[in-house]
Amino acid sequence: MDYPFKNDLHNRYWYAIYAELIEEEGYGEYMSYIAAIRKTKEKYKDAEVI
Repeated sequence: MDYPFKNDLHNRYWYAIYAELIEEEGYGEYMSYIAAIRKTKEKYKDAEVI
């Protein structure tokens, strides 16, 4: 899997949200990927998607 952000800090935060959504919420991989990107961009306004 490719990480969506340029910054490692943003990628680590994104992955934590992504894994939580899959494991605890039962989301599918695609929805988790998109939702985690959205949450990361909300928390880190300077987050740049590759």
